[in-house]
Amino acid sequence: MRLARIVAWRRTVIMLAQRLGQPKLLGRLFLITTIIILVSATGLWLAEQALGGEADYRSWGNAFWYMISSVAGIGLGAKSPLTETGRTLAIVSGVAGSALKGIFTAAVAGAFVNRLIMEGKGLGDYNLSNHILICGWNNHAKEMLKVLDQEAFGQGINVVLLADLPENPLPQTRIKFLHGDATVDNDLERASAKDARAAVLLADESHGAVDAATADARTVLTALAIESAGPNIYTVAEVRDPANRRHFKRTKTNELVASTELAGGLLARAALNPGVGQVFETFMRLDKSSEVYLVPSPDALVGKSFDAVMRFMRHEHAAILIGLETEGKVVLNPQGTQPLQPGDQLILVADSKPKLA
Repeated sequence: MRLARIVAWRRTVIMLAQRLGQPKLLGRLFLITTIIILVSATGLWLAEQALGGEADYRSWGNAFWYMISSVAGIGLGAKSPLTETGRTLAIVSGVAGSALKGIFTAAVAGAFVNRLIMEGKGLGDYNLSNHILICGWNNHAKEMLKVLDQEAFGQGINVVLLADLPENPLPQTRIKFLHGDATVDNDLERASAKDARAAVLLADESHGAVDAATADARTVLTALAIESAGPNIYTVAEVRDPANRRHFKRTKTNELVASTELAGGLLARAALNPGVGQVFETFMRLDKSSEVYLVPSPDALVGKSFDAVMRFMRHEHAAILIGLETEGKVVLNPQGTQPLQPGDQLILVADSKPKLA
């Protein structure tokens, strides 16, 4: 019984905050206050002028400023009206002003609370650029978002989660949440998708677990919607069934990550090479020291051999060169004599991302 009352009170407070926080109410309060001041000032000016009242208020400008101070509740050492009509108007305007101030304060507080409620429920929108957009939700999304919360915000990059969830799944983080569907244009617009730097398309399980074919089909639709919203967005998509990679060829998805394939391959390698699983775990976890980075090769290193660049990176940047991305393909541990080509990217293991000139 007590719990039911608490829930009822909570709903009442939320509903009141939402109503008080409406922009229309604030506009109406301002209009009513302005009308009260103008009518009272005009009445005071006419009363004091016609009935031989206070000389200061025979000027409409002085009467206007007096009524502003009366409504605001600030005396400012002003003289009191001499006529009963003028005093009555001053009292009425003062009382009305006090009431309006209370309502205005509640409205401003309501607007703030309403905004928090809207953000918690994901019903607002964000005007952002150069952010990372996460589309969908599944059982490993929380861990991924925690990584982004630590890593991306260290670089000042905003992260927006767009998913069909009732409320923010990570309220204690800086992740911005939007309730919506990543295949719907209006929801992508609310997330400023066209101005995002990258989008991660998860195998969506917002409404519960689904089979791999259904999840991948929805991810393909999301990829097409993202490309329509912003053709220059770098997209990374999760694929549940590696056999469905062919369907993504109809999209412009930049990278595909087959979660089941990665897990299976890692388990097999750990069985064949004991301890390898710990190596990959070290790369994946933020609480470990080193990570893998892809860094564009500077012009000064183009033409040099892989071995020469490896020695240079170790000596000058405390980084280990383990491979190259060349012509869109990843080559680990290439021949030591292989020269770096223009456009190659260095695959490095380092404590932090090296800054190469």
